[in-house]
Amino acid sequence: MPQAAGRRARPDALMAQILLHIGAHKTGTSFLQRTLEANRRKLAEAEIHYPDLGPNAGHHILVAPWIDVPEIPAHYFGKGGPNGLWDRVVQTGAERNGTLILSAEPFSRGAPQRVNMADLAERLSTFEDVRVLYVARRQPEFLQSLWLQVAKTAARPPAFDNFVANALASGMASGVWLDHAAVLDHVLQGFRPAQVTVWDYDTVREAPGGLLRAFLALADAPELAAELEPVEARQANVSPDPLGFYAAARITRPMRPAPDLVASATHALKARDHRRNTILTRKQYESVLDVFAPSNARLTRMVREFQPEFRFAPEDVRPALRYREELANPDWVRLARAVAKIGQ
Repeated sequence: MPQAAGRRARPDALMAQILLHIGAHKTGTSFLQRTLEANRRKLAEAEIHYPDLGPNAGHHILVAPWIDVPEIPAHYFGKGGPNGLWDRVVQTGAERNGTLILSAEPFSRGAPQRVNMADLAERLSTFEDVRVLYVARRQPEFLQSLWLQVAKTAARPPAFDNFVANALASGMASGVWLDHAAVLDHVLQGFRPAQVTVWDYDTVREAPGGLLRAFLALADAPELAAELEPVEARQANVSPDPLGFYAAARITRPMRPAPDLVASATHALKARDHRRNTILTRKQYESVLDVFAPSNARLTRMVREFQPEFRFAPEDVRPALRYREELANPDWVRLARAVAKIGQ
């Protein structure tokens, strides 16, 4: 189980704490946010406060002082605009005993705009205890999940190979840092190392109780994980099957494939091979690992200074995957039959 460095035991006297969850994208953030949203009342009974700020389950609205959020209507901010909203959130949270949780992936975005961490830390300085949580994900899977997120929402999904090439050249994908050490550098511009917790996504996901129990442990309430109402998978923004989506997108390109086609393609491909799969070719997968190995090593050195047992994306671990080039003629035949059935 990941350890929270620098935690202080909660005294009996009033103590306002804040847990700021900054992502990364595609590390179970939607699952956590939806679960916390659905259990807001039960959490409040345990002095864990997850405010309803609208218009989504997370708190993306709070990045507005630094990042443009045109999709959020102005009236959601209320009096004083983005800064007025911040003042109210901080004042309310700092005056209550317990832990205020704020969660939004854009806090860790790198481009085209980014949060001023020194300013953010100053806004949170009223709290007696501040904890910043960042969850890092192994880059091949992280990069693929980012493409799938873009592709399933864009009218015209970007070409995957170009997406990978651009990410390797820039260290970012869709404005999200793939270089987790760069994220930590940025966070430390405002926060002290003792205030920061970094987790390896695969490690925490596979720990007893999974991501939710580990997350609630940072709020001193791991036992609550078993008591909260679960959310449906469709609410957790789970990525579609990689090769199933890729194959469906090949058929409909340049347009986005419909969900029923993705489901049929996934079923057809899984019928022949049930292994976990990836849109990456084996060569691309290895290239991604090679490019980010130095920054991952730097991340590990940095984090171990305040989390001695931290380990991230060990290079000797290779999941048993079906790579894109392993799609064969029998797969496409099955896929063609599945598509034909949709049209009937």
